[in-house]
Amino acid sequence: SSAFGIAEKLYQYLRCGKKKRTKHKGRSSQRTKIPNRVSIHDRPQVVAEKSRLGDWEGDSVVYTHKHAINTVNERVSSLVAFTKLTRKTALQTAEAVITKLSHLVAHTITFDNGSEFTQHERITDALGLPVYFADPYSSWQRGANENINRQLRAYLPKRSDIRDLTQEELDNIAWELNNKPRRRLMWHTPQEVYDFLVQNQDKPL
Repeated sequence: SSAFGIAEKLYQYLRCGKKKRTKHKGRSSQRTKIPNRVSIHDRPQVVAEKSRLGDWEGDSVVYTHKHAINTVNERVSSLVAFTKLTRKTALQTAEAVITKLSHLVAHTITFDNGSEFTQHERITDALGLPVYFADPYSSWQRGANENINRQLRAYLPKRSDIRDLTQEELDNIAWELNNKPRRRLMWHTPQEVYDFLVQNQDKPL
């Protein structure tokens, strides 16, 4: 800022009307420190190869009034499960993942760096499930999960008020997605593929 600009108080014509620039801190995912975070680069190679059933991805889809939906998807079969959260807290998120995956085949899960995943060790303790984290700003590393989130938003657009949405209604959305034939699965459904692989886990994909 020049002496002329200061003398004439030209700052008042700026959009924010401030004398000094505001220092931006960056996105919260960068600022949040996740304890004992394990990078996606330390994940077993078998996960990247998609050569077994039971490697999951997870995320949160945020709606109005601070409500959110936890989403998890299995990488090979594309099976999905959704849980409604009244708040996108670390505790609610961990409990949602534990509840959904406790009855499913699960070897690993990969998250982004959101603060809701800071209690990932609770998931590991409950399920014996190693948790990995994608690189910041690298949503493509969890591309299948990003695609599932888009499909969910086709039912529940971004600004939807989900306060009255029941878990049963959300489970029905997951059921529809899990029973929809997919070209990637040779026109089988995610549920069909998942069930077949459960019965044939000893066979190579």
